[in-house]
Amino acid sequence: KNIQGITGSRQSIDLEEYGVYYFRVCAIAEDDFKGLWSDAIFFSCVEPPKAPEAEAPVVDKKSIALRWQDMGPDMTYLFQMAKDPLFKEVLLEKTTDVADIHFDKPKKGGTYYVRVRAVDPAGYEGQFTPAQAFEIKTFPYAEAGAIVTWIIGALIIIL
Repeated sequence: KNIQGITGSRQSIDLEEYGVYYFRVCAIAEDDFKGLWSDAIFFSCVEPPKAPEAEAPVVDKKSIALRWQDMGPDMTYLFQMAKDPLFKEVLLEKTTDVADIHFDKPKKGGTYYVRVRAVDPAGYEGQFTPAQAFEIKTFPYAEAGAIVTWIIGALIIIL
């Protein structure tokens, strides 16, 4: 593709597909005198790994397990867990070279979100899977029990 009319030292172009690209430049003076072409330089535009398909998180008494599609040899995976579906504050982040993860069940109740992405051997990161949610239920009186204990302790100190 021949791009003309570049007036600065930078130019952005949209690439149509992944692959190897070559480019070279030459300067053109105001009087249309053309300089020599530079040596050709190449670069690669590599397709990132696809997001692996993930199974629903499995919650048991003490831990959480999550499995996802194995994307092939030498791939690694970045796993994240957060309390919000936009992952503004990541609570847990782990890198693993296997297509599953086990971690301790969170102590606080509520809804948690997990996602994972594949990373190829060259370090190219794919998109995250859609966020999946799981619920941690706590004994409903646990928080009330803590408040009652605090109040009783305060009354004992006051009396």
